[in-house]
Amino acid sequence: MDKDEYEATIGLKGRNTHWMRYGYKSRKGITYATASWGSDEPCTNPWYYKYIDGLLMDCVQDGKLAKTFSNGEKKLIPIIFSHGLTCNRTA
Repeated sequence: MDKDEYEATIGLKGRNTHWMRYGYKSRKGITYATASWGSDEPCTNPWYYKYIDGLLMDCVQDGKLAKTFSNGEKKLIPIIFSHGLTCNRTA
């Protein structure tokens, strides 16, 4: 994505992706993931992680490809993040 396109797009509603995509379900998953080893009970209540709901990744969702790549000026080499950009989702 071009820098000018990023600046114009990042502030639009729904374009700056949230770190936790599924809100309460993601928070509930974190409580089970941080539980004691071998425990079936969560370590805490999901409300404890409520402050994470507002975290944004500063990545434009469904952004346009940079002009230098889309017009063939430069070769695009894809990089795959196996656990997503934040280790809990793929963008």
